[in-house]
Amino acid sequence: MIKFKNLLPALAMVLGATLAMAMNFANPSSENSDAEYGTPDGGITWVRVNDPQNPVNYQCDLGSEACLYSEPNLMNPIGTTDKKFVLIP
Repeated sequence: MIKFKNLLPALAMVLGATLAMAMNFANPSSENSDAEYGTPDGGITWVRVNDPQNPVNYQCDLGSEACLYSEPNLMNPIGTTDKKFVLIP
């Protein structure tokens, strides 16, 4: 019993480290934090361009708006506002 009692702090540390690693893998960083959106029609429809399950082909042409946005609205542009988002079929 005394030997087991002496091992409790080490056992607790191993268990804590295991749980911390399990929680880290169970809750990966938010996928939306790095999301990028484009709109081919001035904000009526939005396309997530960097979705790993559904990649989108697009290009940024010269224009008068931002090519990409961090949120699906016109208030959060990424980069300059002299581009235009164009879908490539």
